[in-house]
Amino acid sequence: STVSSAEVMSPQWTDGDTFVYVGYDTFAIDTMNQYLANGSTPESVDRIGNDRLTTRYDGNDDCTRTAWEGECSKATQTHEIDLIANWTNQSTLFESDQLFVTINTDRQVWEPVDRIGIISPFTDVKTITLFMVNFTVGNEQNSVEVEATIWSNSTRSGDWPEQFRTGDSWTLEESIETTTSIRTRENGGPWNETEKITKSEVVSSIWTAGEESDIYVGEGSQIKESTTVVTIEETGGLRSDKLWVHDEGYVLQQESRIDGKVTLVLQAVEWSYNFEEVRNVQITGNDRTGTIFVFIVVGIAIATILGWVGFRAYNIVKEADYIDNIAERVVDLDRNIREKGRDSEPNQPRGLLSRDAEISDDIDNL
Repeated sequence: STVSSAEVMSPQWTDGDTFVYVGYDTFAIDTMNQYLANGSTPESVDRIGNDRLTTRYDGNDDCTRTAWEGECSKATQTHEIDLIANWTNQSTLFESDQLFVTINTDRQVWEPVDRIGIISPFTDVKTITLFMVNFTVGNEQNSVEVEATIWSNSTRSGDWPEQFRTGDSWTLEESIETTTSIRTRENGGPWNETEKITKSEVVSSIWTAGEESDIYVGEGSQIKESTTVVTIEETGGLRSDKLWVHDEGYVLQQESRIDGKVTLVLQAVEWSYNFEEVRNVQITGNDRTGTIFVFIVVGIAIATILGWVGFRAYNIVKEADYIDNIAERVVDLDRNIREKGRDSEPNQPRGLLSRDAEISDDIDNL
């Protein structure tokens, strides 16, 4: 990494610092568009209501790792999105051929206040995600809930610098242990819990500070901000992130890709950072290419919305097979309706979803 004589101070987070982003719903909508219930894909998936991701710094707290001496910084993150899956008119037994889905995410993040360099030695994240599916058949209202609690503990090593500028790069190795527990219930009944599943992996990545870039953020993208682009490439993998970083060290925009395909785009619409003048930044020349800045990875930044932790936390939608769990519950209810229909009117088609003969036979043989 490039060594500079510029005097740079680390940004200091203040209790109440808040960042609000849009775009966190991209992955949810993409996932729901692939939602299968009895082999029938919805014609469209629409978003209704709030789609904003809010991250708030909550001051210092006891660390989650008892062996660590010192306090941790803590941040919370909330996000809720409401989706409507629409099928062709009169092709299902859902009222108005619609299925309503609410995805609620609450996340808590702990990182040590004391650190060497710009990246935290560890990050602990607790995420609770609740999927609630509501639909009406006849006069009967039904609900299916799938709730997952995920503990992600990341420990890092590498040669990251305390400060960097355009052209600098460094490597990071991250050991991640994730424990997931899932519980489900139907129509407000008792919860059915599954066993906890623990997975471990080691992820290596290369971080590179790129060129300066002006972007437009805020409500209606009306605010022009100067940023430095930082890319994160997984070593030997398919994942990559691109971050647009303000000189104060916080991120105003992020783009995530898997195998070149964009999977997530976040953009800040409002933010409150109460220590804006904390640093002394040295600028050389008539442009910003010589600007030195600090990029502190704290609970309110990388751990909550950026890098692998934030991306993986949302990607758990697929990893934990939430949608498959929901589909299975709907299939079970569908089967019960059809079985009751056969007893009363054996010659009439019954079920939540229309299906051709091949699909019907496959379902009946399950």
